[in-house]
Amino acid sequence: MIAIKDNKIVITRQTQPNSKEFLDVPGGMHDVQNEDELSAAKRELEEETGLVCKNWKLVSVIQPHNKIEQFVYVFIAWDVTEEKTQKLDNGEKISVELTNFDVFKNLLGTDEVRSPKMDFLDGVDFIEELLTIPEYKI
Repeated sequence: MIAIKDNKIVITRQTQPNSKEFLDVPGGMHDVQNEDELSAAKRELEEETGLVCKNWKLVSVIQPHNKIEQFVYVFIAWDVTEEKTQKLDNGEKISVELTNFDVFKNLLGTDEVRSPKMDFLDGVDFIEELLTIPEYKI
């Protein structure tokens, strides 16, 4: 998800078991039975960053591989209401960083970040414009 805190984009610097350090936006697997996509996104944001956001909007669904059926649901989350302790899995190391929108946008689609390219951000130049992106209808 693209989480906004203090008018900055939340990114994570992660080390996962058997991988080198990488940057990413908060996210994860939809791996809890009977959990919908929004609930999974809220859980993953809280686990990885400790942040709880009041407002959420689905803005895109990306299929990053053309031969594998996998979907990435991209939410925008804003209005942080609570900051809790991270709940990391064994072996995970995640630090939370805040960055300017232009830096975030330039990182997407590079080898530095694991997130897929987010074409829906083309033409979005300011963080305030994120909130004007229409909600994606499934």
